[in-house]
Amino acid sequence: MARGVALTSALLVGVLLLALPGSAVAAGPCETNELRLNLSNKTNGPMTLVRAVHGVTNAWCRREPPKVVVAKSGQYVPVGDNVFGVEAVVTYRLHNGDEVTFTAQLGFLGFSGAAAGCEFTRVVDSSRPYVCTASADQVTHHGFADNPGGFDRYAEVFWDVKPKGS
Repeated sequence: MARGVALTSALLVGVLLLALPGSAVAAGPCETNELRLNLSNKTNGPMTLVRAVHGVTNAWCRREPPKVVVAKSGQYVPVGDNVFGVEAVVTYRLHNGDEVTFTAQLGFLGFSGAAAGCEFTRVVDSSRPYVCTASADQVTHHGFADNPGGFDRYAEVFWDVKPKGS
């Protein structure tokens, strides 16, 4: 009996969480926790999107990662959640066939700060002409002035791909 009540309670909580704003897969608001992803392509060729995923209850806010990032350009993509922490994994294929995967996360309710990473997950060109870098700036809390209904925070994440030695 207790087992059935626990299962029913867990299912009910899951359904309620899915109904909260910001839990949709489509673009939506990021009123509580937001990662501001800044992607920079400093190579001489385009980068093509292979895969872009975010946490289960997260949403791309206002825009999704671009299908193509042209050479010598940058893009800004926000991802967030109105209740829980935020995470994103984005993979791009460089014009030489190499693939780079970027990661970022912002912990739940301040239990952990922001983190970012990158790695080449597929290397076709054995000379490895490019490098990637990733960093996350300190979490900024807006406080109640910017969000009268509660608490909000964000972190700036910087993802770069550039020629080796530059």
